Amino acid sequence: LHVDIIVRDVRKAVDFMGQLCFSVLREQAISLRKSEDNPRTSMNGLLRNDKIVLEVIQPLEGRFVNMSFLETVGEGISHMAFMVDDLEAEVERMAALGFPVVYGFTHFRYFDTRKVGGMMIELIQREAEGRAELA
Repeated sequence: LHVDIIVRDVRKAVDFMGQLCFSVLREQAISLRKSEDNPRTSMNGLLRNDKIVLEVIQPLEGRFVNMSFLETVGEGISHMAFMVDDLEAEVERMAALGFPVVYGFTHFRYFDTRKVGGMMIELIQREAEGRAELA
């Protein structure tokens, strides 16, 4: 579905990638995803080149995997996202393979798969396709 890149300045990253060979689908949008115990916000950009979709995320506030990535690793590719037909079945399968859920809500989950390939995997429930670009 997309490759996610964590950055310190989403406007600068989107401008740069737009000058390369990517079409800018969304220059910037504030994502306010909040839960009772985890208020967080980020600024997102979305770009496409043929079949490659990049989601560029600048974490702004809150405790979540994207902020942790920026603080511990810095800028870079944090995860790849895939659509699945049965998210709960995939959660069980990933757990059996030794990859725990580290973040997620109703329609998506992040798995800590960094020991294989150095990045996480995000799985998104297929019906959530309309929300997938912000996952």
